[in-house]
Amino acid sequence: EKKIRMAQGSRPLLPLLPLLLALAGGAASAFAPSLRGVRSLVATCPTDPLASLHAGTWYKLICGASNQDLASIRNLVAVFALAGADCIDFSADPAVLRAVHSGLAAAAEVASVVGAPPPRPWLMVSVQDGDDDLHFRKAVIDQGNCPLDCNRPCEQVCPAAAFRVDEGVLSVIAERCYGCGRCLPVCPYDRLSAQQQPASLESVRALLPHVDAIEIHTRPGHLQPFRELWRELGPCATEHLRMVAVSTPPLGAGMGAQMAAMDDALVAGGAGELLRMWQLDGRPMSGDVGKGATVPAIELAAQVSAARALPWGDGRYFMSIAGGTNDCTVDVLRSRGLRADTPARLHGVAYGTYARKHVGRVLARLPEGEWAIEAHPELLALALKAALATVGPLKASMPGAGLPSFSSLIS
Repeated sequence: EKKIRMAQGSRPLLPLLPLLLALAGGAASAFAPSLRGVRSLVATCPTDPLASLHAGTWYKLICGASNQDLASIRNLVAVFALAGADCIDFSADPAVLRAVHSGLAAAAEVASVVGAPPPRPWLMVSVQDGDDDLHFRKAVIDQGNCPLDCNRPCEQVCPAAAFRVDEGVLSVIAERCYGCGRCLPVCPYDRLSAQQQPASLESVRALLPHVDAIEIHTRPGHLQPFRELWRELGPCATEHLRMVAVSTPPLGAGMGAQMAAMDDALVAGGAGELLRMWQLDGRPMSGDVGKGATVPAIELAAQVSAARALPWGDGRYFMSIAGGTNDCTVDVLRSRGLRADTPARLHGVAYGTYARKHVGRVLARLPEGEWAIEAHPELLALALKAALATVGPLKASMPGAGLPSFSSLIS
């Protein structure tokens, strides 16, 4: 528990599951000599999310609003915290928060062994402002079982390895599924569907004292549900949090005005002193499908920047992109003619599917029954290298100036 408090600073700590407590301590110390080999892969500067925001190098790991794979989340958090992530975004689930705490404790222990400061990224939970949000759903098999003669294309397209077959019976590993929906159109028998699993307001309120930020997922035409949600959560959020983030897809004509209206609702509900992050969600949960998946988010940022509906750059309002981000994102940003001399800037990038999938390939090599990545220094080194494929380019881009304006992004 002491190690976890070190990792979290003064943030209150929820009780931990005994298993996660066992995982949180001791593994790194036992392998201290071998862990010294990862020293060159561990971030050596103290985590400073606010400084990263102002520099334009803010990195957020998206664990997934409906991802409940505790072992994977625990190790992803450990790896990305060590690699220099500024924020960890996860589902509003107490068990997931405990897994996040455990991962941060492991990262702090590894950092201590290699002589680095303990990582202290901000923690963020996600909530939706209405029903039928694709970030809050899971695949289910209906209309009976999958036929035995099916070649199961769902398994082939699933980025989370969330399908398994036991004695010829196909099932969904619910805790792994995070709702990307790629399996739904490929089922030749139409026996897959998506089941909504929204975060309850009660669970979100219970977690707010233990995190730094909340992210509200919205959609076109949801201004009134957005207002109603903030009226419910605003008093508790403003008491405990540093930041409120809004994750929004394209909102159509007048997007800038709609964003300004949502911001007015936040301020009316007491968020005037909170940092506001606008996360522009280009092509949700698609970063692993190819380089081009990152373009919609960049073009959306260009549109929002041109609208100038909010006072970007005044120290309170920040802009990031998500949805399709991958190891090509920073290069594509550069190739679109970014300039550093105008006020509207991209302050950060959030990485989800791509980052989890590529580090997950290393985590899948852990021996059966073992959860602690730090107990296997050679795998930890590989996982850190995979994480740095996205963290590195963002943190290294234009040191001191960050990622600049979008005024000339679209050629």
